[in-house]
Amino acid sequence: MTKRLTVRIETQLITWNDVASFCFSKDSNRYARTKKRQQAFIKHELGNQIEIKNYFKKTPNRVSYEWHTSGHFDLGNLAAGEKFIADSFNELGLWDDDAYTQEITHKQVRDTADYVLVTISAITKKKTEETK
Repeated sequence: MTKRLTVRIETQLITWNDVASFCFSKDSNRYARTKKRQQAFIKHELGNQIEIKNYFKKTPNRVSYEWHTSGHFDLGNLAAGEKFIADSFNELGLWDDDAYTQEITHKQVRDTADYVLVTISAITKKKTEETK
């Protein structure tokens, strides 16, 4: 089992402003099309960087997102892309399910490029004196 995996996704993903606009759209399939398109891009990026296999299985994990952006978005707005990334990991089978994620952190970095570094770390139980 892998204890840590970091990938770089080279794009500016959907923001919460975009998601909110779907609520007022007369096109009821707009969100589904956008999600499918975003996830196809994410899966392509991942396939170019890592071997597609189940790295974490049912292991509890923490996910860290480091959002690099050239735009002026607040961190909460950027975090909308998190769900598309997690769903892409599910579809590729990099873990059994994002339900095993117990901790999520976000960090924003002002940059000249738009990308996100995603690090998944297994949460391992530490042995205590009582369990030895």
